[in-house]
Formats: sequence, C-alpha cells, structure tokens
Amino acid sequence: MAITIAKEEAKEYVPNLITEESKQRNKNIRVLLVMGRDAAQMYRIKRPPLGIAYLAAGLLQRGFDAKVYDMRVNNEESYKQVIDNFKPDYLGIYLSIPLNPSMFEDVRYAKSKGAKIIAGGSEI
Repeated sequence: MAITIAKEEAKEYVPNLITEESKQRNKNIRVLLVMGRDAAQMYRIKRPPLGIAYLAAGLLQRGFDAKVYDMRVNNEESYKQVIDNFKPDYLGIYLSIPLNPSMFEDVRYAKSKGAKIIAGGSEI
C-alpha cells in the first residue's frame, strides 16, 4: 500500500515588525500581567515570574503600557489598588493547578472593572 504525502509549498516567514506606527497604535492599551497566588503560600522562596516578565518586555517593546504584578508576594488590597489606579484593558493571568481558589474572585474583580481576561499557564 502506497502512502501519498501532499507537498506544501514553503511559505516565507515575515516577522511582525515593530514600527513606530504599531507602537502608536498600541500606546493607549494597558495590560496587567499577574502571577496568581498559589495554595502553598507558606513557602518563603518565590522565584520571579520570568515567563510573565518576558511577555511584559515584548509588550513594552511594541508600545503597550504593561505592568507585572506578583500576587504571591503582595496582598489582595494592593492588587485592587493596582486595578483601580492602572485600569487595565487586559488582565493576563498565569493559572496553574495548585492555585488558591480565591484567585477566581480576584479575576472577577478585574472583570467588573472592565478588563478583558486572558488566562494562560502550564496546565491550560
């Protein structure tokens, strides 16, 4: 039995160039990237959320107004202050299985203030 494989033509990769025009288009878009609280809050060693930091760097390069917030080392009241003061258009949040269930309330709070929610993480 012969198997036939369709040959696709190679397509040239065209990178999404960062231009002054694209930066101007993005400059009024506020993005808050959040590392969620975990269920193991008793552990004192917290590694910086590098994945979120990389995303923030890329957003800043492209002209977005981006901030990073680590809920593992900050409290809920300061989170609400950041939401109220920064007024993000988008809330990007890292979710994982050992998450503290109160994170859902934190996401609802941001959504109630008008933020669109983008969730990601290793288990999503």
